Amino acid sequence: MKSIIRYYLLLIISLIFVQTALFSQSIDDDMAFYKKSHTAAELKEGDRMPDIPLGMVVNNHTGKTRFSQFRGKLVILDFWTTYCGTCLELMPEMERLQKTFGDSIQIFLVNSEETQDQINERFKNSGFRLPDLPSIVNAKKMYLLFPHPMGNPSHVWIDGKGIIRVRGSQYSTYESKIRDLLAGKIIYNMKDNNSTAIFDKRMPYYQFLAKTNTKQTFCSFFTAHNNEYAALTGGRVEGIKDSAFGTIRNTFVNREAIELYAALFKESLLNFSSKVILYNGPQSTLGFSFFVKDTLRYTFGFNALHKDKELMDKDFVKSRVCYEQITPISLTEKERQKCMLEDLNRYFGALYGARGGLEKVKIPCFALVRTTKEDKLATQTKGNNYKIEPITVHGMRFVSYHNRPLKECIASALLQMIANPKNTSTLLLDETEYKNNVDIVLPDEQELGQAPFEKLRKSLIPYGLDIIKTERELEMVVIREKDYQSPK
Repeated sequence: MKSIIRYYLLLIISLIFVQTALFSQSIDDDMAFYKKSHTAAELKEGDRMPDIPLGMVVNNHTGKTRFSQFRGKLVILDFWTTYCGTCLELMPEMERLQKTFGDSIQIFLVNSEETQDQINERFKNSGFRLPDLPSIVNAKKMYLLFPHPMGNPSHVWIDGKGIIRVRGSQYSTYESKIRDLLAGKIIYNMKDNNSTAIFDKRMPYYQFLAKTNTKQTFCSFFTAHNNEYAALTGGRVEGIKDSAFGTIRNTFVNREAIELYAALFKESLLNFSSKVILYNGPQSTLGFSFFVKDTLRYTFGFNALHKDKELMDKDFVKSRVCYEQITPISLTEKERQKCMLEDLNRYFGALYGARGGLEKVKIPCFALVRTTKEDKLATQTKGNNYKIEPITVHGMRFVSYHNRPLKECIASALLQMIANPKNTSTLLLDETEYKNNVDIVLPDEQELGQAPFEKLRKSLIPYGLDIIKTERELEMVVIREKDYQSPK
């Protein structure tokens, strides 16, 4: 009888041990884990989260103190600092996700560097409110587990079995992906620079591919976004000479498609931008015109402007490619560019039936023009005696510009319009041909309000200037898909 009781006791103890092991490795001494080297302590996707204390938690309405107590629940760690603007912008969304999923998930704000007193001091008199989420502060030990650049968002997901499923950027966390994981579906996660090799400009891309057994077949070649190499920011280097082999190398790792085309048409794009006073679309697309079904194939810029849309990692990587060109030094730059353009059009042609190149395009725009041949603007010799000062005229706020480029003065007045882009892009061109700096008084940006062009025109008339709505034929970099049909 005693042997039977002993058997069942051993069986129960074994089951308890196995259940605990499913969540995390057992650590008798919490500090022993942190005494390991930085490399040994760092956790990656697929590792188990150790059963360690949460640490100093502010607003801990969960009542829990260790990671093992969250078995069966998705835990999301949102690493942040008070000087990370992107981190702060994301907090309302993290609070919304917590409310949406309720008890199925638990989001923790994790500040690896600052104490609660330091956080309070930073936000004192700022009007900023932290979301209603538990916040782990001064979490230096947590940083050893998940090292990341301070001042940048970093997210970690730990599933209900204690397995680290996501370690990535702010683009890794969104509603539909959480639903997929909770439903037991396979999720995609774009890695970031914290968990991948750092871009090394000394190493040709094909050498890195060889290390990862990625097949390469040409001296110039493409791959889609590489999730194992500089996954978030990518890298770019051009004109690297190898005297031993007599070659020149251009390498683009995880860069947007339009950046590759822009590298070929620098002079044309600079000429285009020299005429532009205002463009409140994505700056990376300035000088580009798209006749395509989906701009996400070429740039993430348009999508990033729409704050009401869900920004997903799959969208972010869609336009990003890796390209490397290795050519003999004997080739001229013009010949090298010709080869690259053929490569780009061949690659995107195969994917989407697309071609890129310079074309004259008629586009609707606004133009700053002269209304009289008489020069009514006081021009100045360029120098350091410039001034910009606010003034008040009849109770209205103006800005007096002295010895500044005309384009700069107009752009400054329209700063609010530039900083708050709308769904449709606005292009304002300078057709005045003023070369010298000028003296001019214009309304303060706040005075322009909801109708900036109309109010600005009244101030421009005395100077013999006007802003007109028009259409211009301009040389632009055009990306065109052959089966594209413009919407009716």
